[in-house]
Amino acid sequence: MLPALLRPAATFGGAGAALPAFLTRERLTGFFVPLTAVFAGWIVQDFVVDRWFDVDPDFRQQSWLYWYDTDWLAALVAIMAVLVLALTRRRLDPASSLILHMAVGWWIGFLLLVVVLDWRMTPPRGDNWAGCLGMVAGMLVYFWRSRLSGEESIADIRNLFLFVGADPATGWLDGCGVTVDRGGFVVTGAQSEQNQGRPVPPLETSVPGVFAVGDVRSGSVKRVGGAIGEGAQVVAALHGFLGDMAKPAL
Repeated sequence: MLPALLRPAATFGGAGAALPAFLTRERLTGFFVPLTAVFAGWIVQDFVVDRWFDVDPDFRQQSWLYWYDTDWLAALVAIMAVLVLALTRRRLDPASSLILHMAVGWWIGFLLLVVVLDWRMTPPRGDNWAGCLGMVAGMLVYFWRSRLSGEESIADIRNLFLFVGADPATGWLDGCGVTVDRGGFVVTGAQSEQNQGRPVPPLETSVPGVFAVGDVRSGSVKRVGGAIGEGAQVVAALHGFLGDMAKPAL
């Protein structure tokens, strides 16, 4: 099983060596769960193949599981793993997005270069090379979309406007019942099953008595002044909620 796992895992080596130069420690830590999901999928893949399919490792190119003697199944499993993780967490985090870009790039490179253009390696060499080129292209597309170029520039700037809050750190809310949108921002002011039809204040989350203000809130203006105003506004909402809780039920 180990050699089969090392083949697809090695394709992430270049990205793993380059990412620390671009990403912070917090964003690098975000790769743990998605990579664990992918490796778990590959372990299940190898277990199923070894147990229910008769594949001769010396002539694996003769099996449909190794189309053109490639690891297409590993790339497909990686796609499925990150999509299942995204559906479970109800958001696509940056780490899962990178893995998805690379795995989809593998398929695009393989289908375009090998299947469509029929650019083949001389047997017994496999055609994983095309998928690897696609993975590199997918990684570059991810870097371009994320503005991770690695370039440095110097400019004479008199004023600086810093935008904070585009990547909310709300993963710890998973399983708490607090609803977040596709970007991971906390949804407030919306009805939920837990609110039982009562009027919901604009800053209250889907969990009664739990409020969110500032950049982490979905739909906020992402400005310091706005966060300060919401912080002052939520005090009255908290007092109102606690006051309602203290009233005896009729």
